Amino acid sequence: MQSALIDERLVSTLYETALFGGGWTAALERFRGLIKADEVALSFFDASDEYSSSETTGHFLSEEVRRQYQEHYIYLDPKRHLFARRPVGFLFNDTAHFDDAFVAHDPFYQEFSRPLGSRHTLDLLLDRDSTGGTYFAAMRNKTQGAFDDRAEAGLRQVARHIAIVLGLKRKVEAAESAVRSANAAFDRLNFGVIVLDGTGRAKIANRAALEAAGEGGALRLRGGHLSARAAESDKALDAMLRGAIASSTLPAQVLHLSRADGGSLVLWVMPLPRAHPLAEDGRALVLVGNPAAPVQMHAPDLMALFDLSLAEAELALALMHGQTLNEAAAHRGVKSATTRTQLLSILQKTGLHRQTDLVRMLTALPGTRIR
Repeated sequence: MQSALIDERLVSTLYETALFGGGWTAALERFRGLIKADEVALSFFDASDEYSSSETTGHFLSEEVRRQYQEHYIYLDPKRHLFARRPVGFLFNDTAHFDDAFVAHDPFYQEFSRPLGSRHTLDLLLDRDSTGGTYFAAMRNKTQGAFDDRAEAGLRQVARHIAIVLGLKRKVEAAESAVRSANAAFDRLNFGVIVLDGTGRAKIANRAALEAAGEGGALRLRGGHLSARAAESDKALDAMLRGAIASSTLPAQVLHLSRADGGSLVLWVMPLPRAHPLAEDGRALVLVGNPAAPVQMHAPDLMALFDLSLAEAELALALMHGQTLNEAAAHRGVKSATTRTQLLSILQKTGLHRQTDLVRMLTALPGTRIR
């Protein structure tokens, strides 16, 4: 039964094409042939159970037909009332609910389904939450006949894979959204920020980092991999990157690179703290700056870089100004114990071990001017 209704080609199309932005059409078309249907559709509804969008094989559910359904026939569809009372996983087979006598007098079937040549439907509620619902359906004409138990089993098999792919797509989209947000936050900094994943590939590189790794520079970023142009420096950088990726407790390390114009770059390489929102995929954080280019450091910059709270970022800036913990506490009107607790949190989030390391790193973000 399984080989007749779901095969390796269908599964690979789902996971290789639908998952990575290729759309659902190829997988739906493959399943349409396997289940011997006229049409297969994956439909999405919003929180008010109004039709939102769908992916179909397009054999009779054209864009115009879907528009007509959305604007009018959805309100006549007798399946809506059934699904409203059923849990996720409910599989509708019209033969179990609507006989020929019902179909002969039902406005939806007579005005919408019959002109299309659609008579029999399998429709499964894939998921439903506060944002809406997702349905997976197959349709046949009267000549093809009703869907039997074997077809139901096949639709359920494919639906399980679709549910997995939908879940994975949401995770991928969330990760991509996080990267876009991080890039937007980091692009306003005039020192480089690079986040490397577990393979050493850059998943985030802000505008300043790309400029530092431009043509003829001391730093290179090719194919997502960071390297130094000079062989000796590249060996040292590679060791630092490997260490930061491999160990979340490794101290931050500094590397000075000479540029062809006589200037220099300063790189700070450190493990990405586990508590950082980007740490799910990111493993190492690289900060790149030019000592000759003034940097203005603001609290929001530290919050974006290290996931600090506002109070923690303000304390870090105070320490950079040269205040002691007690002075920072008095200035901010809090207890010394509060600033000590906040400092421990800052060190944990930055992956540093001492207050002096924190001040040294932040003041060395090349040419830092504190504001």
